[in-house]
Amino acid sequence: MDGQPERDVLAPLIFRRKVHVHPPRILLAVLFCAELAGIVGAVVAVPVAATIPIIPREVLQFRQERGASGPPACPA
Repeated sequence: MDGQPERDVLAPLIFRRKVHVHPPRILLAVLFCAELAGIVGAVVAVPVAATIPIIPREVLQFRQERGASGPPACPA
């Protein structure tokens, strides 16, 4: 054995603690991105998987803050 099972199990658990992404999401992201773009895809997979849930949350927060201040006034 070359340690492959340990890497498959431990790496997602470690990434979860550092980037706050669930291990199955990391594993699926790495497999999917590696299939699409090879080694570069596998390297980019974790930051992409961590960023995807942040974007809708930030957009929603921005829209709520903008809606709370009201629409911009139209000059008469």
